[in-house]
Amino acid sequence: MKACHDLLINGQWQVGLGESIVSREPASQNIIWEGLSANTNQVDQAIQAARNAFEPWRKLNITDRLTYLHRFEQAVKQHKSALIEAICHDTGRPYWEAQLEVQAVENKAELAFEAYLQRTGERVMATSGGHLQLRHRPHGALAVITSFSFPASIATGYIIPALLAGNCIVFKGSERTPKVSDLLAQLWQSTGLPDGVLNLLQGDKKVGQALVQHPDINGVLFTGTTSVGIEINQTLAMTPDKLVCLNMSANNPLIIGDVSNLKAALYHILHSSFISSGQRCSNARRLYLPDSALGDQMVEQLIEQCHLLMIGHYDEQPAPLMGPVINLASVKQILKQQQLLLSKGANVLLSAHQADEKSAFMSPGLLDISTLKEPFDEEIFGPILQIHRYQHFEQAIELANQSKYILTSGLISDNQAQFDEFDCTIQSGVVNWNQPITGVSGAAPYGGVGLSSNHRPGGWYSADYCAYPTTTMYQHGVSFPSSPIPGINLNDTP
Repeated sequence: MKACHDLLINGQWQVGLGESIVSREPASQNIIWEGLSANTNQVDQAIQAARNAFEPWRKLNITDRLTYLHRFEQAVKQHKSALIEAICHDTGRPYWEAQLEVQAVENKAELAFEAYLQRTGERVMATSGGHLQLRHRPHGALAVITSFSFPASIATGYIIPALLAGNCIVFKGSERTPKVSDLLAQLWQSTGLPDGVLNLLQGDKKVGQALVQHPDINGVLFTGTTSVGIEINQTLAMTPDKLVCLNMSANNPLIIGDVSNLKAALYHILHSSFISSGQRCSNARRLYLPDSALGDQMVEQLIEQCHLLMIGHYDEQPAPLMGPVINLASVKQILKQQQLLLSKGANVLLSAHQADEKSAFMSPGLLDISTLKEPFDEEIFGPILQIHRYQHFEQAIELANQSKYILTSGLISDNQAQFDEFDCTIQSGVVNWNQPITGVSGAAPYGGVGLSSNHRPGGWYSADYCAYPTTTMYQHGVSFPSSPIPGINLNDTP
């Protein structure tokens, strides 16, 4: 592996010339990565390197490009422990959860290839006058800008299908997870990838803005907050020729319907709400419980079980469900949003709090929002679950739909009729039934509705936006048409 440098530009590691980046382990606050961000000249260099590499890369046969992707998979397997450790150190998440993320990374290349062939491959069909051919072409140099949530999986979920389609990449991961971004770039370089095909920039929002605003970038693939996504969309509004893919915030609902297995329902609620300490874009934020004896029982059990949830360091045994949130600033923001809800009339069932001021560990919170006069429609990116009691099932769905952004949703119910109604009415990109709503598959599209995305879902449909279609109508040889159009008289032409 490389010596200590910050950026990968045109196949060469170099020291950043921008602002200092210090990444601290969320649990201990120990420094785990230090470096310098890119300055504007280095952003220019990275984009130019990607543009220079584009023509030779796009002209490779797709099976040749796939070879590099398979080499990356092998590199991930070879350095699996190091990547797991990097995820644990950067995010604080439990070891078992980082393992699952790395397993997802290992399987992306073949899924991307299958999706490319099915969604954006080549087709030829015979027509009355010859043939019609459908092909797909890459866009060029794409900026990949990702968040700290799943720092390896989300990044490779963009990079792999984009490279496979023939694009070149300038990658900027979150400044909160620089260690993972650094290691991913090292693994890509170990594949022998041609210089400039993949470039790494470290940095904060300023570096991201420089990438988005650059005239020579051909598109932006982004995962992050809705506020930043809207900024990107506004920045590129006057350049409709540029690809914009936005996967953003969400305020996801989970409804409890007719259930007989209370233990299973509680498991799905706790899993959906508090895995990753509530810092997944797919976590449940709003829980809808019937205003009945069953609902009362579930509230009591949820409070009890939240007290029992295992919270700890990533390598503790027995393994915890929750580690810390990403940093101390995140703790402060989550507690501020909890206080805002209380000021609006929410009732505390269980208050979320910081374990100690020197770490980013938080306990889960449960807030009853049934009496709020106005819906609170902001994503709380942490371990706080808002509970709303409903009178009838149709009301639960109506309340669940009262959000400007939904990515995932779920129903826990033994009643098929309830799911049928939920499935056809809920406004959500992922609709799960009797499963945690954080469960998604790379073999299916994955994207939200409303302000959660701009209709560019990831997963199986990533192939759709990584290449654009071209159609060709042709015949072999030049021949005069059997039925020429009127007005062209060539009768006397030899």
